[in-house]
Amino acid sequence: PIESLFLSVSPGWAFVKEEGEWEDFYMTHFEAGYGFHFDEIEIGPVLGFADSKHGDHWMVGIHLGFGL
Repeated sequence: PIESLFLSVSPGWAFVKEEGEWEDFYMTHFEAGYGFHFDEIEIGPVLGFADSKHGDHWMVGIHLGFGL
């Protein structure tokens, strides 16, 4: 069911040390995932992409959440 699909867009700042100097810059992170529910626990695959002036970054992982 589509109710378990989640999408997010997150603005943020990254801090990178290049040639001995720290730089900070804006980046945008996009994420999509799907959650399977087991009682109060949610687990499922997640795929993310971040775009910044220092290049692109892809992420593949496992989402794990707990109900409060």
